[in-house]
Amino acid sequence: MTGDTFYPGRLYVNDWNAFKMSIERLVKFTDTNEVSTILGNHIEMTQTPGVDYPMETMYQPKEHQLPLSVLTLKELSSALTALGDTPTKEVHDSFIIYPVDY
Repeated sequence: MTGDTFYPGRLYVNDWNAFKMSIERLVKFTDTNEVSTILGNHIEMTQTPGVDYPMETMYQPKEHQLPLSVLTLKELSSALTALGDTPTKEVHDSFIIYPVDY
């Protein structure tokens, strides 16, 4: 269970370096522990890859499934590594890296 850290939606990042370190800790955890699925706290993505619902949407038909895979977590980790120290919005099929206040 990852709460607001990782889920199918906009991953709001307030502290870029802290977020990157948290994701790395999650990846390391999955490297040494058997994880069959990852569950966040809500869904903001549609079933269409890379498409999210508008903010404050109340009705969300055809949502992305809540469970995410370890592979998707590693996709996030790789994206954060590639972005380096520059907070950047980046859309992926199952999540959006969404820096705030930058």
